[in-house]
Amino acid sequence: MTIKENDELNKNLYYFIENQDILCSQYIGKYLLIYHQKVDSVYNTLKDAYMDAISKYTPGEFTLQHCIPGPEAYTIKLRPRYIR
Repeated sequence: MTIKENDELNKNLYYFIENQDILCSQYIGKYLLIYHQKVDSVYNTLKDAYMDAISKYTPGEFTLQHCIPGPEAYTIKLRPRYIR
């Protein structure tokens, strides 16, 4: 799937980043199902969040977000693997 600048996934991510402090004060450590830039549901496990999300929505329409403070919540670090 290609992600366009106006794609729902980007909108949901920007919603989380903009509201991260407020969301973390309410849902710290939980998994959020974000749909159309709103918190739809809150879960204790990623598995529960995923199973419910795919029963309600089409992939690409929703975001599952671990609600933790800081950029670690939405940043992926990739490390190159060196072959010798």
